[in-house]
Amino acid sequence: MSRASVGVYVSDTPPKERPLASMAGLRRALTELRASVSAIEERVADLERHITRPPVG
Repeated sequence: MSRASVGVYVSDTPPKERPLASMAGLRRALTELRASVSAIEERVADLERHITRPPVG
């Protein structure tokens, strides 16, 4: 059952708690984030080299 309260949806049943993250999962996520950041940094560096390179011709 639910009810409205000052424009906010209120549920009579609280949401289920999410399980705590494991250290292995956090390490894996951190490794993936670092790889993504490295790839983005490489792309930015390539763009900067392309922008700052004088035109040929």
